Amino acid sequence: MKIISKLKNIFRLEDQVEANIDEAEINIFGIKVKMTRKTNLPVPQEFSVFIPRLELTKKVTEGNKTTENSLILNSLTIVSAPRHEPSDPSTRNTKSLSN
Repeated sequence: MKIISKLKNIFRLEDQVEANIDEAEINIFGIKVKMTRKTNLPVPQEFSVFIPRLELTKKVTEGNKTTENSLILNSLTIVSAPRHEPSDPSTRNTKSLSN
């Protein structure tokens, strides 16, 4: 019976943890990249979206003349890295961030 009650307590704790929802969306000239993560982890985790290179080329023809427009973007990055208290109390910084 002890094992069953321990398992019940574990599942109750998981139900009590509030869901963390992270979303990132990049929309460039109609090209849309969206990423969503939902987790019940008690400690916030890093959430990152990387687009290493984006190259767009558009050709426009007017009569006999053709022009080409290019846009090159390198290293588009979205990062959410929440700060949280260390798990080891001896490593905690005693200074306030506002100082």
